[in-house]
Amino acid sequence: MSNLSFFPKLAIQNIKKNGKFYFPYILTCIGTIAGFYIMLSISGNEGVTVMKKDSLNAVLAMGSDLVGIFSVLFLFYTNSFLMKRRTKEIGLYNILGMEKRHIGKILFFETLFIGILSLIIGLLAGIIFDKLVLLILTNIINFESGFEFYISINGIICTVFLFGVIFLAQLIYNLFKIHLSKPIELLNGSKKGEKEPKTKWIMTILGILSLGIGYYIAVTTQSPILALSNFFFAVILVVIGTYFLFVAITISVLKLLKKNKKFYYKSNHFISVSGMIYRMKQNAVGLANICILSTMVLVMVSSTVCLYAGINDTLTNRFPGDIDLEYAYDDEITISAEEIYDNVMTYSEEMDTTVSDYRKYEYLSFSAKQEGPGFSLNIQDSDTYSIEEIATLFCMTSDEYNTATNSNVNLKENEIAVYSNKNKLPGKVNIGNMSFKNTADLDKDIKEITGSFTAIPNYHIIVVKNRNTLNDLYKLQSDYYEDDQSYIITRVCYNISGSNEEKIAYGNGIWDSPINGISLFNADSKAASEQDLYDLYGGFLFLGVFLGLLFIMAAILIIYYKQISEGYEDKERYNIMQKVGLSKREIKSSINSQVLMVFFLPILVAVMHVGFCFPLITKLLLAFGITNNVLLLIVTLITIAVFILIYSIVYTLTSKIYYNIVKN
Repeated sequence: MSNLSFFPKLAIQNIKKNGKFYFPYILTCIGTIAGFYIMLSISGNEGVTVMKKDSLNAVLAMGSDLVGIFSVLFLFYTNSFLMKRRTKEIGLYNILGMEKRHIGKILFFETLFIGILSLIIGLLAGIIFDKLVLLILTNIINFESGFEFYISINGIICTVFLFGVIFLAQLIYNLFKIHLSKPIELLNGSKKGEKEPKTKWIMTILGILSLGIGYYIAVTTQSPILALSNFFFAVILVVIGTYFLFVAITISVLKLLKKNKKFYYKSNHFISVSGMIYRMKQNAVGLANICILSTMVLVMVSSTVCLYAGINDTLTNRFPGDIDLEYAYDDEITISAEEIYDNVMTYSEEMDTTVSDYRKYEYLSFSAKQEGPGFSLNIQDSDTYSIEEIATLFCMTSDEYNTATNSNVNLKENEIAVYSNKNKLPGKVNIGNMSFKNTADLDKDIKEITGSFTAIPNYHIIVVKNRNTLNDLYKLQSDYYEDDQSYIITRVCYNISGSNEEKIAYGNGIWDSPINGISLFNADSKAASEQDLYDLYGGFLFLGVFLGLLFIMAAILIIYYKQISEGYEDKERYNIMQKVGLSKREIKSSINSQVLMVFFLPILVAVMHVGFCFPLITKLLLAFGITNNVLLLIVTLITIAVFILIYSIVYTLTSKIYYNIVKN
């Protein structure tokens, strides 16, 4: 037999012989290849481009990058597991006379065949399911489309390039590892780690600190503005703490139990504790990976589903009416309420629509640093304050406040009345160099101005006597902030008759209407924003579920490999324990309890992570306009229940493989 046919045939035989290891790996490669191609294909689809949905395109582009990064990390992780399981076989080849260059040829053809097979099937699966996934996406974002069958040449090229590089890098890594290893090391490679692990107190302390600080940040962060930056910092700490938890903390706890003679020297405790120590030693990284993947799935799916389900709440909070207009001007320009109303009615008649629930609010809003009994405006060049020290002041006349809230606030010169969402103000209040007497703590907010949802952690509605005082405050903040000054705002909200398409056309046409001739600087329609939210939040939901499925697939593969590896390890222990006099029933009971405990430990820790992360997630969603924490809680609990169900099914199926290995 020539060398040209010998090594390829031997490579094919090895793949078949090690099918229980390679076939799940090949299926995973096919899944990640198909997923990567689908994301590239959808993001580059001409139909999506024609829709001109910038937010959706940005989400899809981010999804392609995330799937690519995930593919690189995960396939390298699974490759390292495969090589560890095959080191004994490769060492045997070496002892029987094969040189390392011959082994290298076998690995080359194995990688080549797996790569070609995975790419062909993965790309075919991606092309076949691409249209289905695109239809699901367009249904999520409420967009009716007639996309035709489409094959992305760019997607095929990028997919072949990325995964070609991944398979090549894996081959180089494997060859390098074989080259540096000795035959005896290869033969015993799969048995590394059989010695009892040492207690790693430094790593244990660092793990506890990492988890504690991460949890503390998640629980104590109050500002939605800080939530995003704190979220990533907390995630990094929790990820580090999770690895330390499984690598060191669990072993430290088990070693402490072992030192407790009254507890340890009982047959059931002796076997369980000893077995758990070895299991945590050999499977710590795998268990940590399962835990982190599970946490990511739970957080992504629950938060994106909540975002999507809360679109109507977000719209209601952001838009008190179908149309939202804002006029900006300084203290020298006055737009009368009658002029604004007349222009709105004129334009509405031209658009053949009826106006109802017309409301107007005039106010001035600017930021200031809260210091003792008042507010400092000298904050532009200062680095000595935090975001939470900054307050937003909504200043308006008593007439405007009374009309908006149906109140009866009467003030004298230099008197104010204040509504505070967080910190009550004292009887004397300074704003810059202006002093006021605070005569009343008001109890009525104006959500049309401050927002039913708000990322502002601290704000106050300052009610002043008249327009002259409001103008003085305008001049005060404009002198401090200069080009960054705020303007006096007149906000008009109202409903109009007609379909969503007519309301969108109404909002789009405002910019060319007479209204724009009187300093209109912002115009929003609820109907247009609704579609924008479906694009953005629907894209997040699509990406969250898509990545969630990939992460679940990864977790299943890790679980599968974990069950196989433990099966072979427990098979030997099974025989040894029988020889020292333990009954099969006792042995099986002990192993069952250990496997069950280790198997469900990652999901229990993942649920714990989600529980501590929940307050921080609520702050993140608050920045997106989601104020319904009950909805988030319900969605999170349902997501956890469904995930545990899937996890249990995977455990049941993979446990059968485990027990077959042990019994045989």
